[in-house]
Amino acid sequence: MSIKNLLKSLLEVHRYPLAAWIVLFISLTLTAVAWKISQNTLLEKAETRFQLNSEEISAAITERLHTYEMAIRSGKAFFDSSEEVTRDEWQRFVASLKIEHRFPGIQGLGYSEFIKAEDLEQHIAKIRAEGFEDYSVRPSEQRELYSAIVFLEPFDWRNKRAFGYDMYSQETRREAMDRARDTGSAAVSGQVTLVQETTTDVQYGFLLYEPVYHKGMPTKTLQQRRDAIQGYVYSPFRAADFMHGILGFSHQGLLLELYDGASPNEDSVLYKSDGIADIRAVTDTGFTKVLTLKNSQRVWSLRVTAGPEYLAQDQSWQPAMVGILGLIIDLLLFAIITYMGRKERILQEQAEELAIATKQAETASLAKSNFLATMSHEIRTPMNGVIGMIEVLNQSSLKGEQIEMVRTIQESANSLLGIINDILDFSKIEAGKLEFNFEPMSIEEEVDKVCILLDRSARKNQVQLALFTDPTLPTSVNGDALRLRQILTNLVGNAIKFSTTEYAVGTVKVSVQLDKRRDNQQWIKFTVTDNGIGIEPKLQEKLFQPFEQADRSTTRNYGGTGLGLTISRQLVEMMGGEIGVRSTPKQGSVFTVCMPFEILQPSTYTRQYTAPTLGNLSCTLITENPKLSHLDDIRLHLEASGVKVSIAESLERATLEQPTSDIWLIECFKEQPSLHQFKPYLDAHSELRILLLSQCLPQKNRRRNNRKLHERLFQSDGNVLTRNRLLRFVALGAGLIELNMQEFTEASNHRVINIPSREEAIARNQLILVAEDNEVNQKVIQRQLALLGYASDTVENGLQALENWQSGDYSLLLTDLHMPSMDGMQLTQAIRELERNSVTDAELPIIALTANALKGEAKRCIEIGMNDYLIKPALISEIQQALQKWLPTPVDFAPQVQINNANEKPNPTHFDSNALRQLVGDDEQVIRSLLQDFEVNAKQTINEIQAAQEQANYQQIGLLAHRLKSSSASVGALKLRLICIELQQKVENNQLNQIPELTRLLEAEAIELLEAINEYLQQEQQKA
Repeated sequence: MSIKNLLKSLLEVHRYPLAAWIVLFISLTLTAVAWKISQNTLLEKAETRFQLNSEEISAAITERLHTYEMAIRSGKAFFDSSEEVTRDEWQRFVASLKIEHRFPGIQGLGYSEFIKAEDLEQHIAKIRAEGFEDYSVRPSEQRELYSAIVFLEPFDWRNKRAFGYDMYSQETRREAMDRARDTGSAAVSGQVTLVQETTTDVQYGFLLYEPVYHKGMPTKTLQQRRDAIQGYVYSPFRAADFMHGILGFSHQGLLLELYDGASPNEDSVLYKSDGIADIRAVTDTGFTKVLTLKNSQRVWSLRVTAGPEYLAQDQSWQPAMVGILGLIIDLLLFAIITYMGRKERILQEQAEELAIATKQAETASLAKSNFLATMSHEIRTPMNGVIGMIEVLNQSSLKGEQIEMVRTIQESANSLLGIINDILDFSKIEAGKLEFNFEPMSIEEEVDKVCILLDRSARKNQVQLALFTDPTLPTSVNGDALRLRQILTNLVGNAIKFSTTEYAVGTVKVSVQLDKRRDNQQWIKFTVTDNGIGIEPKLQEKLFQPFEQADRSTTRNYGGTGLGLTISRQLVEMMGGEIGVRSTPKQGSVFTVCMPFEILQPSTYTRQYTAPTLGNLSCTLITENPKLSHLDDIRLHLEASGVKVSIAESLERATLEQPTSDIWLIECFKEQPSLHQFKPYLDAHSELRILLLSQCLPQKNRRRNNRKLHERLFQSDGNVLTRNRLLRFVALGAGLIELNMQEFTEASNHRVINIPSREEAIARNQLILVAEDNEVNQKVIQRQLALLGYASDTVENGLQALENWQSGDYSLLLTDLHMPSMDGMQLTQAIRELERNSVTDAELPIIALTANALKGEAKRCIEIGMNDYLIKPALISEIQQALQKWLPTPVDFAPQVQINNANEKPNPTHFDSNALRQLVGDDEQVIRSLLQDFEVNAKQTINEIQAAQEQANYQQIGLLAHRLKSSSASVGALKLRLICIELQQKVENNQLNQIPELTRLLEAEAIELLEAINEYLQQEQQKA
């Protein structure tokens, strides 16, 4: 349709039928809905990212303060391990910590001495004797108690301003110091202005105190701690410097406000990002979150606001593209309908004028057909433009959801083009303008192409597709290969579509055999048999009429235009053939096509593949189910290739009757037969080779390739078994050819991947089970695993996964959460329940792989027994990291790892000394003191947890777990820290039934940890 005619059609819309307007209205409405959904999806994605980033920032602030707390705690340990700390010793100690590199934002690490009024003069004299003649305690007013700063490193110009300052004289500092002294733990002060501040770049600040008590004095009670106080190891912080570096690359555009207190208050502000006031004044993004941080006996409020730069990261042209493409298709569809309607009215007017007699009516009908055939190019041009633009869009940089949207548009456009093609072919046939292109061709190859093309559709509909081509077919004939494929594609496609019933597993068989021969023409009989819904006898008469289907429900349930069989019949008859059908309702149908072909010399056509020579092989065919067997077809192919064939009813009969056979070819009706049952026969017959031909309904994403399971054991799929693939399979099993890499990889991917066979993966303890109901996702996951070098089996629901897992072949499970029959949550619970009742202690690692990124979903997965959680789309690197973490070490790699690590320094399993060294430096005396303190405190805390459990005091258990968690992280007890985190979460979520088990795990891990620490201390002592 030309641009001129299109514009003319749009200008005359007032003359078009109401149906065209209805179609336009509905299509525009759907486009608007799709645009709105796309917009909402982007907004939800941005909000989810904002919530996650806010939690990350909160955790980063808490983690940073905990790290700094470890620094001042190391200073306390330094005091506890020394009889007296001199200024030089303190300077060397702080220098070893390298606080300017390891602790950004910290102003220094100091010590303030607690002084009574009667000892003030003596204190001042002592400091002045060290060379500080102008030293004094400030402010100078008389007080009962003082806490003057005596050490503060680095002792630069800024920190010298704080030298001698009595922090106990200021109310905010005094409150934090009293809290630290009374609790014996680190305490953070409220908002202060540091003594170090000058008149430029003034910032709010805060201080972190750790009490130091006199050695030998008791500190169990509150009064004892007050009497024993000696001073404080402390650190001053400038809030803006402290917050520097908190935001990562993914947090760009987020603005932060930090307040002292449980809620934001301008009087207690600690920090504000630059420009926050301007942003809040001019925009209301709705992306604001306030989080509460509890750190070192102090509560802070963190307010996170998304600025324009942050929101710009989630802007996408996806909604606009959806709207634009939808509008183009809507207008194009409207224009086509209206244009055809206008032309149809013209024909009707012509028909009315000429409808004087039957001849005039037939002339009008022929004119209509001529018009439709002539309009082929005009109608296809805009559709090809739409599909071409979709292809261009598909090659651009699209995200996951955009790709799926483009694929949906592409499939819809292709379906529409298919309907138009059927209409145009029908019109060409009626107009007598359809042309044929006869040339040398191979019937066998063309039939193979059709079945391979429809293999995906058969797997998608869970239909078994069998194929048999008579081995005596002529090598080369003269025919139209395109039209032959069109006929067979329609017949086989219909058979697949109508074979998915509730009565039986869908099966379709395509047979090609020699028929009668006349002159130099050989008639070939094509038979397509299915066990589908069948056709009523009265409806079979009109089956080949245009725009007719068996009944109205067929169009509603299965779709289609009703032109396919009409076009096929006309094509067959135009090429001199015959077509017929036999059918019984609820039992199936048989479509038969007989067509003549001129036989040509074999040299006139070059075959795409050459069948391997099998020589004088002997082969025994064995089947488990004679009723479903295809052994007769297989026998004909093998005998035509010179193979001596015999048939046995079972493995035992084959052993007795054909003990010298080169090959056993066994039909299997199980998806994955047990390979152990064939081992005795392989051991008993050293030259025997066994070939397994799976005739079951395959999993949707399994490739149709030959596979080597063992040195003398091979497997292939019986569905869509072409003669060439059968003969290659037998030649492979006989050792006449080698397994090429193409049989391991997809045809569209030429990358060679070293993927172990299934048996090799089982032997190496590396086979992965994937539970995923979406066919596209199955392919993606399987391909990702293959790229990483892992073999995998895929099932489409939890029930199948549970059944496969019980075989014991799998070392890890990747599962979707939402699946039919049994979802991922239920599957995990079922596996964990069976594991608890099992005599073995082995636990299958389970990793969730889902598109659900809602908050709390990962926590639910861990709580029910999963080991890890990945969000789709998962990058290959993320999958690799998870597999390296949870998949057992390959059995055949273990010795190599042991050799490579023989000269490395042994590292205890439950204790990482490197984590402790990163916090406190390499001073072994400090490390030993900290570890000894941790051992005492850990034992005491665990005893308190046991006592709290006996009293059912779960709140106390949560507090104790929190305390032990922090100290565990400080000394590198990472496993113990994880258990403490989970125990604390169970208390907070009121999941009290799981606390006893976690408590037992905590006690067991503590024993292992303390043994590892003692072993480490002994090793270090021996080195010394």
